Amino acid sequence: MRKIIFILKTPVRLNLKQNRLVINEEISIPFGAFDAICIVANGSLTLPLIKKLLSRNKIIVFSNSYFNVYGQFIPNNIQSFSLKIRKYQYVNMEKEEEKSSLCYLLLRDKFELSKELFPEIAEIEVNYFNLLLSKNFLQADALLMKNLYKNLRKYFDFSKREYNPPSDKINAILSFLYTSLYALSIKLCIVNNLDPYVGFFHIRRGEHATLASDLMEILRPFVIKFLINNKQSVDNIGYINNKLDPETLSKVYELFLEEIIDKRKYEYIQNFIIKNFYNRIYKNYE
Repeated sequence: MRKIIFILKTPVRLNLKQNRLVINEEISIPFGAFDAICIVANGSLTLPLIKKLLSRNKIIVFSNSYFNVYGQFIPNNIQSFSLKIRKYQYVNMEKEEEKSSLCYLLLRDKFELSKELFPEIAEIEVNYFNLLLSKNFLQADALLMKNLYKNLRKYFDFSKREYNPPSDKINAILSFLYTSLYALSIKLCIVNNLDPYVGFFHIRRGEHATLASDLMEILRPFVIKFLINNKQSVDNIGYINNKLDPETLSKVYELFLEEIIDKRKYEYIQNFIIKNFYNRIYKNYE
């Protein structure tokens, strides 16, 4: 697995001292401890550090606090290997058998996490896997999400999932957190040398990054559990004229980042990439 450092503290200054990455003159990290840096903050990097990172094949990705990527540095020799990976990705994402296999694995993992968070989901397990085995992937996912959203009704004024536009506060919060996960998934695709716009489950429309959209599916059950576990903070989010209050929302978002980054929930996506996608690519070039 590629080891990633996420830097959330703002402002941040990164420099090079004694062949180590130094963050704000406080934290010193050896180069062997990571493969990529994802900077989710305002800050600066010194030129000697950038040269050193690239010479040591480290990927650097910049984004805003909502994970929207606005820049990256990719080492030259990784770019060469990335071409092989992406060629494999492009060829195999045209094969229905390969796409179906990945859909099954993705939705299987999503169900297992759902069952871990909400044990009552086991009640639909037989029907769910019958749909997966018959390759009715969209129906299976709809069945799972319908049952997951039932849990929100026990705690919030929520009837069903509605978006574009969201119909109420909980739908607005779900859309906000899902969008954040989508942007994070784009970063994870970049770090793992994958094209976020070529996926296997979702249909691409416009500039939709389908692979990122596919991968974030694994963590949708966690978002629902997160809202329930943080009910008091969620209840305190202001919602006026169909808009979420930025100040109260930011407090919940800080808790969300703590779960996703500090407690490493993003590794569910990372593990899927390695186990079920990346390993296939490596085997093809052994």
